Amino acid sequence: MLVQPSALSPQPSLAVVCPNPYRLMTMRRFIAFLAVALSAGAPAQSPPSIASLPQARANVAVAAGGSPWQLVAMYGLGAGTDHAATASDGWRWDSRSGRWRSLPAPAQIGSGRLAASALWLDDRFWLIGGYTVAADGSERSTPEVYSLDTGSDRWLLHTQMRTPVDDSVALAFADRWMLLISGWYDTGNVDLVQIYDTRLNRWSVSSQWPGPAVFGHAGGIVDDQLVVCDGVAVVGVVDGKRQFALRKGCWHGQIVVEGEPEADSSSVAAITWTALPEHPCPGTYRAAAVGTRRLGARVLFAGGGTRAYNFDGIGYDGDPVQPSACVFSYDLTQRRWQRHADLDEARMDLRGLIETEDGFALVGGLSAPKQPTGEILRFRLAQGD
Repeated sequence: MLVQPSALSPQPSLAVVCPNPYRLMTMRRFIAFLAVALSAGAPAQSPPSIASLPQARANVAVAAGGSPWQLVAMYGLGAGTDHAATASDGWRWDSRSGRWRSLPAPAQIGSGRLAASALWLDDRFWLIGGYTVAADGSERSTPEVYSLDTGSDRWLLHTQMRTPVDDSVALAFADRWMLLISGWYDTGNVDLVQIYDTRLNRWSVSSQWPGPAVFGHAGGIVDDQLVVCDGVAVVGVVDGKRQFALRKGCWHGQIVVEGEPEADSSSVAAITWTALPEHPCPGTYRAAAVGTRRLGARVLFAGGGTRAYNFDGIGYDGDPVQPSACVFSYDLTQRRWQRHADLDEARMDLRGLIETEDGFALVGGLSAPKQPTGEILRFRLAQGD
């Protein structure tokens, strides 16, 4: 049965969502859960070099995985940076051939999309939501969730979100569940955490997002812990127009599973949220993030815009927005923030951070307002950062 979440529901009054204690896992179940999570969470092995995208493209939905390792990049904004430049197709980079191959758009969509999310989950690439831009500038959130058959390069429509969201944080948990955290739906932000069980083809809602409802935030997950940061919120209405502002702030989430994690009957019962201290970089919009075990379990963030902006990189106030080169992480063991060496090049308008065999990669994005790039920006974390 599909559970219908309520869009745009009121903000919670407490910073922490507390699950029913009787639904907490026993120690035996917790150990079983960790075994599943650890086996599913090993870093993907990739070749040392990935060619630039065939075309410059910002806001491209990216995810990687599989054996042999492959990287898929879909949708986004091409040269021209107007509604006509929104892309509906993409590419797949195959480590066997060492080159990009064109991927068609899913047959049902009919137009380009921005702010979609992508995941590698259950040994498949998943393409989630996004929004369309019409010639008059109007935008519409889209609900479809696809997976890619990498053998035939055909798209399978799996489901539709009950509350469509774009510019959401999408995370893969225990190689089974898809978590969609907050995001934008047509005319306002959504404060829901929507969960899709890929095994049972079932939607549910675990808890509300505890912070201000935002879009363009970023986050990552390691085992059953996640960290989500920043984003843009609606801060008022002036002359009938919504006003947007970047909201700096981060939350740690602890996932609670009901039942044996490997059993069909198990479910994500709740996420317990805790507000984190302020991170060491400027607030960011459409930064890239990933959970990693490199230098210890941590959630890593890179790049992003330093203010709220429209899809072309121009702020809602009409001024260009500059990208950030800042890199930081939250150490899940030490429970502290860490600032790392800056990127070689500032980059914003990102939809994913790819972990590679020897480091991390940012795929496409805006190198400056109205300047999409197809370059792969690689970086590493040093022990002394």
